Amino acid sequence: MSERDEAEERFQAWAAQQTTGPHPRKYNQTRRWEDRFLAVAAVVFSALFWGAVLFGMVRCVGQAVAQPAAQPSVQNPFDRSAPPPRRRETPERPRAAPSGPFDAEIAKRLIAESIARYRGSCACPYQHDRAGRSCGRRSAYNRPRGAKPLCFEADVTSDILAAARSLR
Repeated sequence: MSERDEAEERFQAWAAQQTTGPHPRKYNQTRRWEDRFLAVAAVVFSALFWGAVLFGMVRCVGQAVAQPAAQPSVQNPFDRSAPPPRRRETPERPRAAPSGPFDAEIAKRLIAESIARYRGSCACPYQHDRAGRSCGRRSAYNRPRGAKPLCFEADVTSDILAAARSLR
């Protein structure tokens, strides 16, 4: 065999290997990314569906266990003999903010005087220090001890308003 025949044979072997690949594939990988995406989506939706079903079953069982046997779990809206449902009474909150324009003016004046009496630059959380940074939690208003300046209208109580009116 000549050198040229050997080179031709080696080339033919290399070309045959390139067409089939170095190792034949074990599995046929014809699935594309769309198929994989659909498979993942089906698994996710299935998990969500069964999770919702189980949550609903657990909730129903929990309501059935918590409800006494004599009372129905849901009140019949057409049953006229049943008493109307009770409304929860909310306690009346004390009024912190001043009412009326005159009270608002007094409250603003009291807040301004309270801030002016404070020696430092951070009396209230909405102010800025000498470097221009917001005071925030470093303000005297938020410190546990020490000066307690009035910073907001809600801080001005009716007692303070009454005392300010009596001084006028």
